[in-house]
Amino acid sequence: MKTKLLLVVFFLTIIPVTAFARIGTGIGISIPFPSSSSSSNDEKSSYAAFSDGNLLEELIIEEKNGKYVVSFEITNLKDTAYTISHKTGQNYDVALLNEKGEVIAKWSDDIAFTQALQDAVYKPKETVTYRASFDIKKTKTLKSAPAFIAARLTDTPFTVTAKLPAKSRSERTPVTLHGGIIISNGNIGDWWD
Repeated sequence: MKTKLLLVVFFLTIIPVTAFARIGTGIGISIPFPSSSSSSNDEKSSYAAFSDGNLLEELIIEEKNGKYVVSFEITNLKDTAYTISHKTGQNYDVALLNEKGEVIAKWSDDIAFTQALQDAVYKPKETVTYRASFDIKKTKTLKSAPAFIAARLTDTPFTVTAKLPAKSRSERTPVTLHGGIIISNGNIGDWWD
């Protein structure tokens, strides 16, 4: 009996788990990676991903040269084109969140977008990367300290959130996992409007 239990536990720990959610839910995992041993500790990163079965949304945050550099990768998982209709020229947004999950700054705050309807078309199996960044020195002047970065395709109900890269004290930092689940009726929050 003990052998069977040990085998079950062993297989459950090595089997990779893929999270898929349906409309109204979102699942994200943040994985801070250590910097490689051959480089300095000036670069740290964090990762989160979400899929609704149509699109795979991946959020990669890197701390480089005094900035949080954000890559928001969208992959069409379907064999046909996937279209999102937008109310403006803005296809995505990225926000800094504090420990309570409150928005303290948005990437789009100082950007003007066209006020025209437009469609974003994602070709089959294609990956599109959107980018944003936040100056770390400027984040120290915000009303509260940032803890997370969230990204979202505009005019969609899903948000991907990752913890900011961890500060490491040594060259080798163990990989840690952080998870979060967002359950919504499709209106994630007023900050995306």
